Amino acid sequence: MKGVCLRLSALPCLVEAVTCAVACYLLLGFSWEWGFILGFVLGAVTPAVIVPSLLILQGNGLGIDQGIPTLVIAASSFDDVLAISGFSVVLGVAFSTVGSTEEVGLTNASVFTNISTNELMTTTSSTEGGDSNAGELALMIFRGPLEMLGGVAAGAIIGIILWYVPNGKQKHSTFNRTLLVFGVGILSIFGSRIAGFPGSGALAAIVAPFVAAFKWNETKVSVSNNMGVLWKIFEPIMFGLIGAEINIESMDADIIGLGLAVLFIGLLFRTLTTFAAVLRAGLTLKEKIFVCFAWLPKATVQAAIGPVALDTAKKLNAPEEIQNIAEQILTIAVLSILITAPLGAATIGLSGPVLLRKQQVVNEGALPLNDQTAICRLVEQERRIPADDGSETIEL
Repeated sequence: MKGVCLRLSALPCLVEAVTCAVACYLLLGFSWEWGFILGFVLGAVTPAVIVPSLLILQGNGLGIDQGIPTLVIAASSFDDVLAISGFSVVLGVAFSTVGSTEEVGLTNASVFTNISTNELMTTTSSTEGGDSNAGELALMIFRGPLEMLGGVAAGAIIGIILWYVPNGKQKHSTFNRTLLVFGVGILSIFGSRIAGFPGSGALAAIVAPFVAAFKWNETKVSVSNNMGVLWKIFEPIMFGLIGAEINIESMDADIIGLGLAVLFIGLLFRTLTTFAAVLRAGLTLKEKIFVCFAWLPKATVQAAIGPVALDTAKKLNAPEEIQNIAEQILTIAVLSILITAPLGAATIGLSGPVLLRKQQVVNEGALPLNDQTAICRLVEQERRIPADDGSETIEL
């Protein structure tokens, strides 16, 4: 089952990211960098929809014997980590050249014709540095992966520290650990931006509590419940801020149509890849179809990283073309939430009782009918046992 979890968490996300990148390149005219940025934004599923829906089905005894709720919930977490990691890497590469040229992120030939001869000569002369440009290119290529590794390493170190601080034997250890998880998340996000490594903050915020939970044992459930209460408070604020970023009056109907085409093309290939990932998982055809349905909803990750490109473009005072692309990415991310979140929640809730098998409950101490019958026959045969001298039988 571990191999199935790994395939389910990695393959659909990567395939959807690549598919969306190709679709963006062909339909929207994005460069490959910006296509992959949108691909990784759309490639993540949302535990906020999947986990509650599957816990309800699990409470009704559906899919438990096959381990489907556990499989999907565990894979969704790793799926999000992979999507955020890929997003951070490509975002660093895309913005590494913003400010040096005006055509970053576009493939339309009209943009290149707007560059004057003097700008081209300046650009050509600036490349004569050789060594300095090679160093900048190397930094551009490796910046994203280094941010990803740095975020994972920082999160792991913080998580190990949280094993011992605060002490689990303290009176209010659960409350203190909740505050630390909340504080570490905020510090990771804003601290990484101040340090100039924005891509590492989100990973550190995810990895730290994940590592800490290995040693928290009895308190991790309580900490998770407390964080759930905080999430209920901040979730509507986050979605409200995203909605405020969207200017409906400036939205182009063609962009919306093409964006929906990119979304549904990605979902199609994601569904096919999900079905292939669980082919050898010992599931029936109905259960494989259910896993495909459960792997559709998008919400929280898109809400969290969808506006990042636009915020970064505004802070860097990027060219208008770059900001337009970032705004299109945000618009498509919001459309993915509006379409897939309610559709996925309804599909999981309605298809679960139909496609999943109910857990076989056996009363404690009871045996299956066939075993009970066999034991009764054995007892009847042994009720009369011949004596040692063979003279008579002994009744039991």
